[in-house]
Parts: sequence; structure tokens; C-alpha cells
Amino acid sequence: MSGAERGTSVGKPGMTPTEERAASVAVAARTGNRSRGF
Repeated sequence: MSGAERGTSVGKPGMTPTEERAASVAVAARTGNRSRGF
């Protein structure tokens, strides 16, 4: 995950990759941007 992507996610430092992916998917679903996090 790039710095720019991390900045738009709800992820927090120290999250596991699985948690971070789940956060990315949640953000993508909420914003309708399905190209991110899938």
C-alpha cells in the first residue's frame, strides 16, 4: 500500500495486512471507488 493510499484509508499504524485490507475495502465500498482495495 502506497503512502497516498494509506492516507485515504481508515488504517492505523500497526494494523495487520488483513485489517488494513478490510479497511481499504470498507473505504472503497463507502466511496464507491471499486478500483481500490480489491
